[in-house]
Order: sequence, then structure tokens, then C-alpha cells
Amino acid sequence: MAKGTCTIKFYLKLDTKNAADFPIYCRIIYNRKKSEFSTGERLSISSWSKESGMPIRKPRIKETLTNIEERILEKKRALDFQNREISAKLLRDFYKHGDVKEITSFCIYFDEYVKKISALPDQYGDGTIKRYKCTIKHFKTFLKTQGKNDIYLTDLSLKVINDFDYHLRTVKSKQYDKPMSKNSANNYHKKMKAVLGTAKEEGLTDVTPYSKFLIKDEKVNRDFLTKEELKKWTEHSLGDNEALNKVRDVFLFSCYTGLRYTDAQEIVEDDIYIDENGNYFLAFIQNKTGNKELFPLLAPAVNIYHKYSKQREITGCILPRISNTKVNVYLKVIADLVGIKKKITHHVARHTFATTIALSNGVPLEMVSAFLGHSQIRTTKIYAKMTPEYKLEYAKMIDKKLKK
Repeated sequence: MAKGTCTIKFYLKLDTKNAADFPIYCRIIYNRKKSEFSTGERLSISSWSKESGMPIRKPRIKETLTNIEERILEKKRALDFQNREISAKLLRDFYKHGDVKEITSFCIYFDEYVKKISALPDQYGDGTIKRYKCTIKHFKTFLKTQGKNDIYLTDLSLKVINDFDYHLRTVKSKQYDKPMSKNSANNYHKKMKAVLGTAKEEGLTDVTPYSKFLIKDEKVNRDFLTKEELKKWTEHSLGDNEALNKVRDVFLFSCYTGLRYTDAQEIVEDDIYIDENGNYFLAFIQNKTGNKELFPLLAPAVNIYHKYSKQREITGCILPRISNTKVNVYLKVIADLVGIKKKITHHVARHTFATTIALSNGVPLEMVSAFLGHSQIRTTKIYAKMTPEYKLEYAKMIDKKLKK
């Protein structure tokens, strides 16, 4: 790492109104970038030499300023020796706050944060932990494009966040061969913001770059299968292709349960409960919310459950174990075979349950919210806006009132 030049200057800040003396400021210039702070000392103009940047006949103050300069330069030399990144702001923070802030790198702190929350499974689900890990992975990749391996907490400026956002929105992922959407990028920013907020609460940094960075999701169309499309999807032979049939069953199971991909893949035999009347129930803890749910299984879901009874004896899971990437690739193949032009991913199954299976058949919004594991019913209302049947109910209600 190339070593930069560091200059330290002291000056009187003369913008204080009606003052007999003025605060003495220290200005650190490193590689043409500056950072300043108050030394806590004050002097009159007549006691200050602008040329030397030092007091006139004030040995105590002169000694204080000299000590400040020596401490900053000493730390700069130490960081040079360690081949670590340096900035004027970092050197300023070292003097103001001591070693704690100076040695705190963001990536190291983020990794430690993940370790801590991973030890709290009752508060953070596996899905949440995975998203935090994915966030720091993306950020480390971004730093490498900047020629860096890490960055100090105190150097996380608005510019860094904006550059990270640009990286997320423009660099193609190997998995999907395209950059991520704004909403996907926002999910990573939310995790970054949460970690920085904790660091600030712990007194490790005073930077708040997200106070000026707007995290606002764009409205997106949530595709789902209509009743007719679901029938075509279910009844097509798929050429008796075993792999495609397994993927279809994984998809259909979520169409009739509303489960996320990760939740559906983790269901085991012990999660299925059969009451004395032969009714099937599913009991599990949702990865995203951490809430334990118990709800009845619809007949199509029960049929899929029975279909894989032999496999269950080997894997312990009630559904075929298939990666999310492979599921989404095969779903595109199935959509082409069935003749559905919509972009189908596994999450479409969850939307299909909410709209075509539940709301379109008169299931109350509150019940649908419980099935989906939403912590707030306003999240479920998004689906209600999509179904013509739900809108029609309100139209009929208005008509009745107008006739009175």
C-alpha cells in the first residue's frame, strides 16, 4: 500500500462573534484530504503567530499543541508500518477517541455482529442470519473493486454507501447473470444500516451515512397463477420427466400452503400432526418471523405429502431436496411446456396461495395473514389489492349502500 504524506497545522478559528479570544483548531491533511477538530485551547489574535501556526509566549499551550502533533504523527507512522489504510478523518478520530475507534474495521465488526446474533436463535432465524452474511459478502466484493480489503467504521461515508449501491445495481451476479433490483439492493442496505446503528450505540462511531441515503422500495407486480393457469400447471404430463415433476410438486406444495421456499424445504415428519379425525396439520417455526405456526393442510398438499413417503424415510424431509436455483431454472422450463408466459419463480407459489387459493375463495384477510406468517396485516393487504374477487366484494357492498 502506497504511503501518503501527512501535514498538521494549527490555526485560530475567527468566526466566533464578539470573542476576546478564539478556539485553536488542528487541521490534518493527508493525501490532499483534510479533517479538523478543536484542541480545546483558546487564544487572542495578538498571542497567535499565523506564520508559524503557534502561540506567542504561551509555553503551556505550545507544548499542548506540540504533543497533539507528535501523537498524530506517531500513530500515522505505526499505521504505515502495519500497512493499514490511513485517512485524515481516521487520524482525527484516533486523537479524539483513542484506540477503540481507530482499530474498529467495519468488516471485522460486521462479522462479529453476525456471530453474536447467530447465538440468539430465539430472536434471529436462519434466513435472517443468511441475509446478514450475504450482505457482508457483497460489501467485501465491492471493497475489492476499490482496491481495499476492509474499511474503518469511521470512514463509512455517504459516498461509500452510494458507491456500494451503484455496485449492487450494476454488477451482474454469477447466479442470475444480471444486476440486482433496487428492492433487492435495499434489503442489503437495511442490514448495513442496522449494524452501523448498533456500532453507533456502542460508541464505536459517530457516522450516520444512512441518515441521508433513502431506502425506499419500488412498487413491483406480484405475479401469481390464476385458477385456470393453476389447473394447466397441475394437469400437464411434463413428458413424465421425474426431475420436472419433483420441482412442480415443490412449487405446488407452496401454492397450497403459502410457505416460503426455505420453510417448505425444512419441513420434516415431526412437523406433521394428524388429529383423531384424520385431519392433517402443519406445525413449524417460520424462518423469517421466528413464529411457531399450526394450520391445517389442504387436500392437494396432503396428496403431495403422501407421494414422497418412501423418500421421507431416507431424507427425513417431506419434500424432495432441491436447491432454490435449480427449482427456479426448472420452473421456467415447466412454464414453457405448460404455455404460461409469466415469469415463474418459487415465490410465485406463495403469491398464488394468497390470491387464487385463499382470498379469491373468501378467506378473511386476517386468516390469510396468519397463514402467510405476516407480522403486520398491511403486508397481506398487498395481495388483496391484486384479486378481482376481493375488489368485487367491496363493490357489491358499496352498491347495496347506494340503493338504500
